[in-house]
Amino acid sequence: FQAEATRVENHFRIAADGARVGVLEWRPSADEVQLSEQGARLLGAPRDVLSLRQLLDLVIAEDRQVVEEEFRRARQTGMLDARFRVSRDGGHLSWLEARGAAVEEAKGRAETRVFGTIIDATERHETEARVSRLENQLRSAIENFPGPFALWDQRRRLLLCNQTFAQAFGLGPELLR
Repeated sequence: FQAEATRVENHFRIAADGARVGVLEWRPSADEVQLSEQGARLLGAPRDVLSLRQLLDLVIAEDRQVVEEEFRRARQTGMLDARFRVSRDGGHLSWLEARGAAVEEAKGRAETRVFGTIIDATERHETEARVSRLENQLRSAIENFPGPFALWDQRRRLLLCNQTFAQAFGLGPELLR
């Protein structure tokens, strides 16, 4: 039985490391967060077992309160969903996402534990921020264009227009919603 458990654990570790996913197990009653090697690497943790406070200390100050609230909420709802930044590699900020669900133990007395994953979402976050900046620039350029401007999709739905276009055709906000 032990050999099979070791084999399954090794396969799980290979799969998680290959997918660049860290794993965490939080035991609120013991105030203990157990991290996989990849989870500790992603967080920049000095070891693989931390208290929740020690884990929160790895989160940048601006995000810490939100993450603490997400863990508190997970204790009540059984669902963990936290997005936050950590400082790694000499000050480089990385965006991480921790998601998980509670599992109840059935040995003697029930103890709720939260199992979850930690992923590096830096690239996606930076891409979303870049797209948002470009959208804002486009909207600003369209709005500042002196003549009427409208952008339609293939199904002839109005996607964007400037105020000059709306005024020229007498379109109020209720129609342009």
